Amino acid sequence: TNNNLTMVSAVNLTLFNVDQKDNGKLLTCIAENVVGMTNASVVLHVYFPPHISELSEPEQRHMHCIEFTVFGNPLPTIHWLHRGHRLNETEYIKTKVYDESTDWLHGCLLFDKPTHYNNGNYTLVAENDLGVETETVYAHFLGIPFPGTYPNCFYCASWNIGKSLTPYGPEV
Repeated sequence: TNNNLTMVSAVNLTLFNVDQKDNGKLLTCIAENVVGMTNASVVLHVYFPPHISELSEPEQRHMHCIEFTVFGNPLPTIHWLHRGHRLNETEYIKTKVYDESTDWLHGCLLFDKPTHYNNGNYTLVAENDLGVETETVYAHFLGIPFPGTYPNCFYCASWNIGKSLTPYGPEV
Protein backbone atom coordinates (compact mmCIF):
# COMPACT_ATOMS: atom_id res chain seq x y z
CA THR A 1 0.00 0.00 0.00
CA ASN A 2 1.02 3.55 -0.69
CA ASN A 3 0.37 5.84 2.31
CA ASN A 4 1.46 8.92 0.32
CA LEU A 5 -1.49 8.71 -2.09
CA THR A 6 -3.70 11.82 -1.96
CA MET A 7 -7.14 11.74 -3.52
CA VAL A 8 -8.26 14.83 -5.33
CA SER A 9 -12.02 14.87 -5.69
CA ALA A 10 -12.47 18.36 -7.16
CA VAL A 11 -10.44 21.18 -8.58
CA ASN A 12 -11.93 24.64 -9.04
CA LEU A 13 -11.01 26.92 -11.90
CA THR A 14 -11.92 30.59 -11.55
CA LEU A 15 -11.91 32.92 -14.55
CA PHE A 16 -11.54 36.68 -14.05
CA ASN A 17 -12.46 39.61 -16.32
CA VAL A 18 -14.87 37.54 -18.39
CA ASP A 19 -17.19 39.59 -20.63
CA GLN A 20 -19.80 39.00 -23.31
CA LYS A 21 -17.14 38.61 -26.03
CA ASP A 22 -16.02 35.42 -24.27
CA ASN A 23 -19.45 33.81 -24.59
CA GLY A 24 -19.33 30.60 -26.61
CA LYS A 25 -15.54 30.18 -26.36
CA LEU A 26 -14.22 26.65 -25.98
CA LEU A 27 -12.21 26.13 -22.78
CA THR A 28 -9.86 23.16 -22.56
CA CYS A 29 -8.47 21.88 -19.29
CA ILE A 30 -5.39 19.64 -19.44
CA ALA A 31 -4.30 17.44 -16.53
CA GLU A 32 -0.94 15.69 -16.54
CA ASN A 33 0.94 13.47 -14.14
CA VAL A 34 3.56 10.69 -14.28
CA VAL A 35 1.00 8.25 -15.67
CA GLY A 36 -0.03 10.44 -18.59
CA MET A 37 -2.17 13.28 -19.75
CA THR A 38 -5.88 13.86 -20.29
CA ASN A 39 -8.05 16.81 -21.24
CA ALA A 40 -11.65 17.93 -21.22
CA SER A 41 -13.35 20.82 -22.99
CA VAL A 42 -16.43 22.88 -22.19
CA VAL A 43 -18.17 25.81 -23.86
CA LEU A 44 -18.16 28.97 -21.74
CA HIS A 45 -21.60 30.53 -21.21
CA VAL A 46 -21.51 34.20 -20.20
CA TYR A 47 -24.86 35.76 -19.34
CA PHE A 48 -25.40 39.45 -20.06
CA PRO A 49 -28.27 41.93 -20.51
CA PRO A 50 -29.46 43.07 -23.94
CA HIS A 51 -27.40 45.51 -25.96
CA ILE A 52 -28.64 47.13 -29.18
CA SER A 53 -25.45 47.56 -31.20
CA GLU A 54 -27.11 48.80 -34.41
CA LEU A 55 -30.32 50.65 -35.20
CA SER A 56 -30.36 52.42 -38.55
CA GLU A 57 -32.64 54.98 -40.16
CA PRO A 58 -34.95 53.43 -42.76
CA GLU A 59 -33.32 52.42 -46.00
CA GLN A 60 -35.24 51.56 -49.13
CA ARG A 61 -34.48 48.09 -50.45
CA HIS A 62 -37.18 45.83 -51.87
CA MET A 63 -39.13 47.18 -48.88
CA HIS A 64 -38.12 49.93 -46.46
CA CYS A 65 -35.94 48.51 -43.68
CA ILE A 66 -34.97 49.75 -40.21
CA GLU A 67 -31.96 47.50 -39.68
CA PHE A 68 -30.99 46.31 -36.18
CA THR A 69 -28.53 44.06 -34.34
CA VAL A 70 -29.17 43.00 -30.75
CA PHE A 71 -26.88 41.05 -28.41
CA GLY A 72 -27.78 39.34 -25.12
CA ASN A 73 -27.58 36.02 -23.30
CA PRO A 74 -30.15 34.63 -22.81
CA LEU A 75 -31.17 35.73 -26.30
CA PRO A 76 -33.40 38.80 -25.96
CA THR A 77 -36.96 39.01 -27.18
CA ILE A 78 -37.74 42.14 -29.16
CA HIS A 79 -40.74 44.29 -29.96
CA TRP A 80 -41.30 47.80 -31.32
CA LEU A 81 -43.01 50.97 -30.13
CA HIS A 82 -44.37 53.59 -32.54
CA ARG A 83 -45.38 56.98 -31.13
CA GLY A 84 -45.01 55.49 -27.65
CA HIS A 85 -47.38 52.55 -28.19
CA ARG A 86 -46.62 48.93 -28.93
CA LEU A 87 -46.48 48.45 -32.70
CA ASN A 88 -49.13 46.12 -34.06
CA GLU A 89 -47.29 44.20 -36.77
CA THR A 90 -49.20 43.36 -39.94
CA GLU A 91 -48.42 42.02 -43.39
CA TYR A 92 -47.33 45.59 -44.28
CA ILE A 93 -45.15 46.26 -41.21
CA LYS A 94 -43.30 43.31 -39.70
CA THR A 95 -40.07 42.25 -38.02
CA LYS A 96 -37.86 39.91 -40.03
CA VAL A 97 -34.84 38.28 -38.37
CA TYR A 98 -32.29 37.39 -41.06
CA ASP A 99 -29.53 35.94 -38.92
CA GLU A 100 -29.51 34.58 -35.38
CA SER A 101 -27.07 32.92 -33.01
CA THR A 102 -27.22 31.89 -29.37
CA ASP A 103 -26.52 35.44 -28.18
CA TRP A 104 -27.41 37.83 -31.04
CA LEU A 105 -29.93 38.51 -33.75
CA HIS A 106 -29.84 40.69 -36.83
CA GLY A 107 -32.78 41.82 -38.93
CA CYS A 108 -35.10 44.56 -40.12
CA LEU A 109 -38.38 46.16 -39.29
CA LEU A 110 -39.86 46.00 -42.79
CA PHE A 111 -42.36 48.43 -44.31
CA ASP A 112 -44.25 47.56 -47.49
CA LYS A 113 -45.22 50.84 -49.22
CA PRO A 114 -45.17 53.11 -46.13
CA THR A 115 -46.99 56.44 -46.21
CA HIS A 116 -46.91 59.66 -44.19
CA TYR A 117 -48.99 57.89 -41.54
CA ASN A 118 -45.95 55.68 -40.82
CA ASN A 119 -43.64 58.67 -40.16
CA GLY A 120 -42.42 59.04 -36.58
CA ASN A 121 -40.21 57.55 -33.90
CA TYR A 122 -39.71 53.79 -33.79
CA THR A 123 -38.30 52.35 -30.57
CA LEU A 124 -36.73 48.90 -30.48
CA VAL A 125 -37.22 47.18 -27.10
CA ALA A 126 -34.90 44.25 -26.34
CA GLU A 127 -35.31 42.31 -23.12
CA ASN A 128 -34.12 39.19 -21.36
CA ASP A 129 -34.02 38.01 -17.72
CA LEU A 130 -31.09 40.35 -17.01
CA GLY A 131 -32.48 43.62 -18.30
CA VAL A 132 -34.08 45.79 -20.94
CA GLU A 133 -32.52 48.14 -23.49
CA THR A 134 -34.31 50.55 -25.82
CA GLU A 135 -33.11 52.58 -28.77
CA THR A 136 -35.13 54.99 -30.93
CA VAL A 137 -34.81 56.05 -34.55
CA TYR A 138 -36.84 58.60 -36.50
CA ALA A 139 -38.41 57.43 -39.78
CA HIS A 140 -39.68 59.77 -42.47
CA PHE A 141 -41.24 58.01 -45.46
CA LEU A 142 -43.47 60.59 -47.18
CA GLY A 143 -44.52 64.17 -46.69
CA ILE A 144 -48.07 65.10 -45.74
CA PRO A 145 -50.36 65.26 -48.77
CA PHE A 146 -52.12 68.62 -48.95
CA PRO A 147 -50.78 70.06 -45.64
CA GLY A 148 -53.35 71.99 -43.60
CA THR A 149 -56.35 70.18 -45.07
CA TYR A 150 -56.76 67.79 -42.14
CA PRO A 151 -57.64 70.04 -39.17
CA ASN A 152 -59.52 67.36 -37.18
CA CYS A 153 -57.38 64.34 -38.05
CA PHE A 154 -56.81 62.12 -34.97
CA TYR A 155 -53.27 61.10 -35.94
CA CYS A 156 -52.10 64.34 -37.55
CA ALA A 157 -50.43 65.55 -34.35
CA SER A 158 -47.55 63.20 -35.10
CA TRP A 159 -47.18 64.84 -38.53
CA ASN A 160 -46.11 68.15 -36.96
CA ILE A 161 -48.26 70.24 -39.29
CA GLY A 162 -46.73 73.66 -39.81
CA LYS A 163 -43.19 72.51 -39.00
CA SER A 164 -40.66 71.48 -41.58
CA LEU A 165 -38.94 68.12 -41.38
CA THR A 166 -35.17 67.70 -41.22
CA PRO A 167 -33.30 64.42 -41.76
CA TYR A 168 -33.37 64.05 -37.96
CA GLY A 169 -37.08 64.65 -37.43
CA PRO A 170 -39.25 67.73 -37.09
CA GLU A 171 -37.58 71.11 -36.62
CA VAL A 172 -38.13 72.53 -33.18
